[in-house]
Amino acid sequence: MALFVLSLDPLLRAVASHPRIRGFPMPGQDTIVVSAYADDISVFARNASSFREFLAIFDIYASLSGAQLNAAKSRAMRFGSFNDQLPLPIPFVDAVRVLGITFEQRGVSQRTWNEVVKRTTNALSSAAHFGLSMATKVTVVKTRAYAFACYVARVAIVPRRTANRLSSLVGCF
Repeated sequence: MALFVLSLDPLLRAVASHPRIRGFPMPGQDTIVVSAYADDISVFARNASSFREFLAIFDIYASLSGAQLNAAKSRAMRFGSFNDQLPLPIPFVDAVRVLGITFEQRGVSQRTWNEVVKRTTNALSSAAHFGLSMATKVTVVKTRAYAFACYVARVAIVPRRTANRLSSLVGCF
């Protein structure tokens, strides 16, 4: 498996740096084009022509590595005005989970933000029984309570309601 993961690097670099593959803007100035974890690859193509460019690169990679794109295990989700059909029989879905974050057409799903609040609540509840010093509480908040929130915030702006709820939880801790 490790060798396979290493062999993905040239594919991922080629896709990420391709000038005709348009990815998605992230908070700040970053744009995401491709993401991978183990043998799971997520491609963020803004339009069908970008996806076709990805397929052309993947075909070259597949001819050299023997890899295959499994259309039966693949899913596509439309963002914004992406109404084109894909050049493969990949079904469109309303939501997709990528590395623990559920995305919908409008962005990060409310389910994910609910999970952020739940994980924060659980982390603070489990630590509340120990009579911790203020310095240790700060460490708990930074390392346990806000860990998932910070992870999700790398790809989306935290909704005001969620931010207020998190502030309230930490304030009561």
